[in-house]
Amino acid sequence: MAIGKPIRPVGHFALLSDQGDRDALENRPSQVSCKHFVVPSTMSRHAHLARSPVGLADKVWLEAVGREPGENSPWYRSHVLAQRPKLASRTLIPQEWLNLALSDATSAGSLRGVSLRGVSLRGVSLRGVRPSFKLT
Repeated sequence: MAIGKPIRPVGHFALLSDQGDRDALENRPSQVSCKHFVVPSTMSRHAHLARSPVGLADKVWLEAVGREPGENSPWYRSHVLAQRPKLASRTLIPQEWLNLALSDATSAGSLRGVSLRGVSLRGVSLRGVRPSFKLT
């Protein structure tokens, strides 16, 4: 079983999703097929509640992320609607940012030695999640 958010058009998660789609089109028997389910956050069993008592997607959160970062943002499409980007240019994290974070570039103007704490999605609460990394 693979569970995740579709943030890239390629990769292992994308391959499994595509395999599930192909198996369904070919009517492969369940014993030898991969299943692909798309479950948007709008289908949360607490989507109608003002606040979820257990931290599931709720009405207040869905309305907040619909406003900011907005329903047309890559983040909203991925994390709320569970839509995988079809083009690399529509990914949640641009490839050049990933390349910069992984590079050992020492050229002038690089972010070498800069610490970044947390993730800001223009006011969107990540409910206590505090990712941290350092570009070195």
